[in-house]
Amino acid sequence: MYCSQCGKQIQEHSRFCRFCGAYVACSGTGDVSAAAGGYSVDQSKRTRDVREGLLVYLHDVLTMEYSVDKLRRQRQLAEDTIATHDEWFYWECYDLSPPILWYDSAPLTKLYLCYAYKRNQYLFSITGKKATTFYDHDGNEVHDARGKPGYNLRVMDKRTRDRLCTLPVFRKRMFGDRELINGSAVYWGERPEILYQNQKVYEGLQWFAQLRSRIEQFEEKVRRREEDYQKNLPALHRKIQDIGKELEQAESMRDALYGLNLIPFVFRNLGCAYFIYTYFSTSYTTLEDVFLHLDLDAIRSQLRTVIQNQQESMLRQAIMIAQNREMLSQNQRLFEELSNMRHTLNHAQGNMETVLDGIRQSSAEAAQWAQMAALNAEICAWVNISEYIRE
Repeated sequence: MYCSQCGKQIQEHSRFCRFCGAYVACSGTGDVSAAAGGYSVDQSKRTRDVREGLLVYLHDVLTMEYSVDKLRRQRQLAEDTIATHDEWFYWECYDLSPPILWYDSAPLTKLYLCYAYKRNQYLFSITGKKATTFYDHDGNEVHDARGKPGYNLRVMDKRTRDRLCTLPVFRKRMFGDRELINGSAVYWGERPEILYQNQKVYEGLQWFAQLRSRIEQFEEKVRRREEDYQKNLPALHRKIQDIGKELEQAESMRDALYGLNLIPFVFRNLGCAYFIYTYFSTSYTTLEDVFLHLDLDAIRSQLRTVIQNQQESMLRQAIMIAQNREMLSQNQRLFEELSNMRHTLNHAQGNMETVLDGIRQSSAEAAQWAQMAALNAEICAWVNISEYIRE
């Protein structure tokens, strides 16, 4: 026979579709009398089947909670990649050598170029000592381990860059020192006598020529990183979108499982799902008794590390189950039996109203098992094709 709701083939005389959980109207007459008459059910087998069915259900709940948790963290990680790039603060400190004569002082002095990049903007500082830390362009200090004070960085605009990369040009005068003829184009043009002293001492201006190579090296590193980032950005956006779609599906299936109302609302989270599953699978207590042992504070504080350690193992197990046709068929047969079960009703101790109440109770329970079967099949199919819970 076929389900009138989804059209899939189901077992003969099934009262509920194991794929979509829909009620299947039985043809013919005598439904009430058949239910009233009932048939003898092995109570121990039924108890065992119910427990196994609940265990499959709780495993599905935990699988989907793990999937939701992992997908959320993966999406956050991908989003953080963009945020980290936008806040990327990159800097290097270059030793400009040989040392130079500075401000007419006799001792030789070293200078350092600190070059930085943030938010599509270059920043720089030329200092008399090696920079280990400094302030970013927002005024926030970047500390090093020894807590040395920082250096304020200035924006490297095009004019400043050109001046730093332009070598001084002197012309010989009839009397006196040489004259700096491009002072307005040179960063140190305000002190031409210093430039001239260094030219005489070091027989050239190689020190200043280093600035161009250092600046170009730094900018080339930034450029390569930016090019790689921009090249990968479309794929990153697609990944975030794809993870979002999988997350939406996972949350929908998880909420459908909770919608069966077997787990109280306050216990619907990853920590409780882990506790409930492990407690129920390793004890012989009922599901109702498990809830009595739940301590939300302890679960939040103690189980998070354990839960995270078990996550990959549980998801790998879910993937193996989804790929194991024999196990899938076994679970579906179990749900089929549970969704088709009928309680034995005692005519001698009850009236017709009692009989009808029993039928209604049995029908509601059977519908619940049918929904579990439908959700289990859907979850296994989703796990089989999900891309990001396998990463």
